[in-house]
Formats: sequence, structure tokens, C-alpha cells
Amino acid sequence: MAVAALLACGCAAAPPTASAVSTAERDGTSMERAVAIMESTEPAGVRAQKAWIAERYPAARKKLSGIQSENGRHYDVVVLVLPDGTEKTLYFDITAYFGF
Repeated sequence: MAVAALLACGCAAAPPTASAVSTAERDGTSMERAVAIMESTEPAGVRAQKAWIAERYPAARKKLSGIQSENGRHYDVVVLVLPDGTEKTLYFDITAYFGF
């Protein structure tokens, strides 16, 4: 894999940490740009995530979602199907409430 080769030789910089990305850049398009869900319980976190999606992608439908963990952070990865049939993958940082 090319990324692994670059990292092995030290040619690539590490991706920015979640705290290094400004709130304006948190559009959910990658783990580094994950939308931070800062609720303290799972039900509140799920509601906040659904509200965020509904506001930005009102006509989309959820195709699937799953949990992914990396570097001590936990993410809900959601795949939406947009009205034109294309898919959009979004990342939500759910560390604040994950496992509680």
C-alpha cells in the first residue's frame, strides 16, 4: 500500500489530530475532519448526530453505519445515499459518550 510505504520511509507527515482541526473544518469527510459529538450519553449523541445530518443532507437516507476506533478515539462512520444516488461517507467523533 502506498500510504504504508510513505509512512515507513518517513516521507509523509502524520495527519492532524482532532484538536488541530478547527470547528469550521469539521465537515465529517474524514477522521481528521470528523464532526465532534460532545454529548455525554448515547441517546443524546445519536439525536445530535441525526440533527446534524438532517440539517446538511435533508433528503439523504442512511445506508449503513459502524464504529471505528483509532488512536484512542471512537468514530461512527455513516454512509448516506444522496438524492442523486451517490454515496457520501461521514465521520462522527463519538468519543465523548462512547461506552457510557
